[in-house]
Amino acid sequence: GVVVEDAMLEPIDRPAFYDLTTDDGIPYEKLARLHGTNVLATTVVQTCIRYTSESTRCRFCTIEESLRAGATTQVKFPDQLAEVADAAVRLDGVEHMVMTTGTSNGRDRGAKHLARCVRAVKERVPGIRIQVQIEPPLDLSYIASLRDAGAEAIGITISPPQGERGR
Repeated sequence: GVVVEDAMLEPIDRPAFYDLTTDDGIPYEKLARLHGTNVLATTVVQTCIRYTSESTRCRFCTIEESLRAGATTQVKFPDQLAEVADAAVRLDGVEHMVMTTGTSNGRDRGAKHLARCVRAVKERVPGIRIQVQIEPPLDLSYIASLRDAGAEAIGITISPPQGERGR
């Protein structure tokens, strides 16, 4: 372990689900990753309309860098994520899942695909708790669709207005 400010940090073992692949040969670890000891995380669409311009990109965001590095796939499909979540729960004790998405041009800003992914995971792994993170959709009814799909928590990501990046 490593001591940091009076806290003991212990590395965790490589998750067993990382060694599995989908029927079409995609490694599970390219679809979702373990965060901490019991949280599965994924970005369901690994591109964002705001990413190419520094004036609109979220300061913390590196969404397209892992795609460029070949560490992930551009789009994760609902059945793939359900398969990975099921294995992560069974093999590695995952209890929670976080799904985020890059922002799309549509009025839903990516919420429709995110809701399909949430629904698929909840159908296959009913006990998993899911948080989603998304830019506010132009039509706020999409937030209710995420809840109806089974998301227990919804985080809203907003970019600072142009000219306020340094603040």
